[in-house]
Amino acid sequence: KFIENLKAELGTDPFSENGSHFVRYKPQNIPENEQNINDPFAEYQAAIDAPWKSNDYPSVKKWIEINQQPMEIVLEGTRQPHYYRPIIQITEGEPLLATLLPDVQSMRELARYLSARTMLAIGEERYEDASNDLIALHRLARHVGQGATIIESLVGIAIDFLARDGDMELANAKSITVEQLKAHQKQLAELSTLAPCEQAFLTERLFGLDSIQLLATVNPKSDQGQTTLAFLGLDQSSPLGQMMTTLFRNSIDWNIVFTGLNEYHDKLQEAKSLESFAKRHAATKTLSEELKAEAEQANRPAAITFSALFSPQRRGDHIRIVLLSLLAPALEHVTVVQARGQSNAPLTETAFAVAIYQKREGTFPERLEELVPSDLAKIPLDPFTGQSVKYLLRNGEARIYVTGDDLQDHQGVTMLENREAHDIVVQVQKQEPGN
Repeated sequence: KFIENLKAELGTDPFSENGSHFVRYKPQNIPENEQNINDPFAEYQAAIDAPWKSNDYPSVKKWIEINQQPMEIVLEGTRQPHYYRPIIQITEGEPLLATLLPDVQSMRELARYLSARTMLAIGEERYEDASNDLIALHRLARHVGQGATIIESLVGIAIDFLARDGDMELANAKSITVEQLKAHQKQLAELSTLAPCEQAFLTERLFGLDSIQLLATVNPKSDQGQTTLAFLGLDQSSPLGQMMTTLFRNSIDWNIVFTGLNEYHDKLQEAKSLESFAKRHAATKTLSEELKAEAEQANRPAAITFSALFSPQRRGDHIRIVLLSLLAPALEHVTVVQARGQSNAPLTETAFAVAIYQKREGTFPERLEELVPSDLAKIPLDPFTGQSVKYLLRNGEARIYVTGDDLQDHQGVTMLENREAHDIVVQVQKQEPGN
């Protein structure tokens, strides 16, 4: 049903049985003699993590070969200037909150394929092929991130992180030339920025209003009413679900619920428009904590009983709090992840400039200012602090980093090295000079 409705919305049939279809990596798709018997997915993950050669992971090599033709269609899609993915409903009248996103999650598999193929190209010193796949991976991230929902925004950011990891493997390839590094650096600079989450937050507002509309107009005891309550986690097993199904819908002041959700999203929009990450993060954190405190109070049995016994306005305010706690996105998380995604471009731009300098001169620059303007037009900014990205030399390698969401400079130490540190770091290794 999802495929049928997607065809109707797109006005085309991209799912022809005569077409070439992408095959997911599954052990049953790989000849038994080419599988890793101990862990059939071990090769799959290893091929994504680091450069490799054809003989290293035969099952992944086979998977790459199987999907060459359908991947050409994907690559053509990444080269298009615009991306559109409609919101698909399976049944007319169901809540927008029930929208399915199976194809969006499939984008992760396409990204992993491109990542594995990139790592193979780097391992075999086919750097132009690796660069082309990495740029396609970045474009895929930007397309998916333009989707209408927060999930699509987050998937786009996750794909871009995968691309950034590949960029750094390319920058650190031992036999790559200065010209090849410059060529990839130029393509990275020509990429558009990752799509902001504003459209996704607007969709979350619409999803919330749609759910309230259904609850306010549909009999909660009907199939449609029960479906809506179930998607909100308010079935018969929850106290509020019981209250919703036992009270007449006209005994609740729904205007208070509608107004409350809109006021919440207005505050969210105001917080998201603040000029610095520190202010945005503080404002969304305050908004989340206020809502959490209200929800904890509203979910107490005494509060539910009190609301059920008193006026429609009181019931409306109670439902406003509970529904907001269910419908509101994880604000702090989204704000931080978006800033992390925005750190990819300045980090890789600076890292490639450092790699070019080191490859040409045989030594690392002492300061980033030495790269300007020959290898870097200007020093990029940290999206968390608004200051220049940071740079230091340690143990024969260069570390380029931003401070992360705690806004503290941990001297290029990541959470993998110290759980208290939040720095986001890329590393350029020392290479032999020349081409």
